Amino acid sequence: MGTFSKLCDLIMEASASNYTAKRTNTINKATPHHVAGCLTAEQIARIFQNPNRKASANYGIGIDGKIVGIVPEESRAWTSSSPSNDHQAITIEVANDQVGGEWHISDLCIERLIDLIVEIRLRTKREVYVYDGTPNGTMTRHNMFAATTCPGSYLQGKLPYITEEINKRIKEGIAPVEVPTVQAPTKRNVGEEVTVTGIYVASNSTKRLNPARTKGKITKIIAGAKNPYLLDNGNLGWTNDGCIVDSAITAPTTNTSVTTYTVKSGDCLSEIGAKLGVNWKEIASLNGIHSPYTIYKGQKLKIPTATAAPAKTNLKSNEQICKEVWQGKWGNGGDRAYRLTQAGYDANLIQSMVNKGIGR
Repeated sequence: MGTFSKLCDLIMEASASNYTAKRTNTINKATPHHVAGCLTAEQIARIFQNPNRKASANYGIGIDGKIVGIVPEESRAWTSSSPSNDHQAITIEVANDQVGGEWHISDLCIERLIDLIVEIRLRTKREVYVYDGTPNGTMTRHNMFAATTCPGSYLQGKLPYITEEINKRIKEGIAPVEVPTVQAPTKRNVGEEVTVTGIYVASNSTKRLNPARTKGKITKIIAGAKNPYLLDNGNLGWTNDGCIVDSAITAPTTNTSVTTYTVKSGDCLSEIGAKLGVNWKEIASLNGIHSPYTIYKGQKLKIPTATAAPAKTNLKSNEQICKEVWQGKWGNGGDRAYRLTQAGYDANLIQSMVNKGIGR
């Protein structure tokens, strides 16, 4: 397996029919794209595992903020309709949280995009990016090379800010914070045959995984690890409960009643939970939703509610909480929003401040 960022939550390599094994240039550009859909990281990667797709990207960022490695950095992904650009660029497909319109992308995904590009740039070279709206810049767009709406009007409008923020962090030498994902206790056993939607490998692994393989046997378990289950003695990789198809997920709750929520376009469980101040795992458990946790526009979800808690007192300042977020003390994504809300903080305000670099 080739080089992938240490920020990857999972690796799901594209079919070898969909990219060129070796670049003809060194990495000097970055080209963000939009997926044109509300997809998870796993769903983005699976698009490029079809050998007839004849397209790919180096990375994908799912609607939940997870980063998936798809084409190794040494290889040229087929992404931008321009061999010259793609031989020089790291290309990244980013999920939308709105279908149509301006093709909106969440603040979480924008932040993860910035993190990923900064990590790669600090590792490969420390030069800043130039976004001048032309193909000659080092921050480029798909629609510079083809008649396409990609990267969508929202992401295109954010590129000056994204470039400025990336360059600021490169100049300061600020590496992105690696935030561990909190996993539920393991509930599988050695010897079980499982079907998975995602596989994970160490960045220094020399094994190349076959993307077509989705079934394997658990041969080892490291309880408490981010991806505790070893499949087929490493020939397939590692996985976790969230990537095992049809695995139930539960979360302890003291909630005594329920309300109803109607799913809107672009919704996902983590965002619904963050918005309503409820652990998304409780929502999944209450509604019988299992991996890969797919929900649909118009679907009626039962939402657990609890007796109103007294207002929190002696809260820390928002600036102090931002510092703790950067230090990795509040987790990431929907779990972070849930924990902040339960602690009495405005999760949306904190995320907005973090996106502006407050507390770094």
